[in-house]
Amino acid sequence: MKVLEYISVPEAAKKCGISERRVQKLCEENRIPGIAKLLVADTKGCRETR
Repeated sequence: MKVLEYISVPEAAKKCGISERRVQKLCEENRIPGIAKLLVADTKGCRETR
């Protein structure tokens, strides 16, 4: 079984040397292989993360 590893948008931006907004746009355009969109529940409801 393959273990999936996730990183946040800010982590990806820092790692790639681009803005968080650019990472978000690349994800929206399916230009990052293996990307998964997650919904993370917190105490204030749900928020969207990548």
